[in-house]
Amino acid sequence: MDVLVAIAIAVGILGVLVPVLPGLLLVAAAVGAWALANEARWLLAAVLVITAVAMAIKIAVPARTARDAASTAALAVGAAAALVGFFVVPVIGMIVGFLLGVLATEVVRLRDPGAALRATWSTARSVGIAIAVELAAAVAIAGLWVAALVAG
Repeated sequence: MDVLVAIAIAVGILGVLVPVLPGLLLVAAAVGAWALANEARWLLAAVLVITAVAMAIKIAVPARTARDAASTAALAVGAAAALVGFFVVPVIGMIVGFLLGVLATEVVRLRDPGAALRATWSTARSVGIAIAVELAAAVAIAGLWVAALVAG
């Protein structure tokens, strides 16, 4: 079971960086299942607390920093462009596609390249904060699991 949990953690962390899978939830579920199977209640409690706090921060902080954020339509176009970018230039194309999609939509919507650039930057910052919070939580949970393995 340890190998399966390690694989799930690796896939979950990859899912945080390449937002295709619910990365943090996958890591939390794998480690939580391991904690239940091994009667490590402290680990299960820690996983639940870390996940809940990370989800709350992931929602609250980017929402506060996105004052000039892009419109919902721009986010939808950015997501579609990210998907196309992922296949054109794997991994990095996802980021470039998202940003270019948001920027292009905002330039058309606002008719002001400066305002569109500010909206794109604000959106990129908000998305970056959300990814950083989720990654930190996933790595913390993985670290606690390794500590529990070593402690036996």
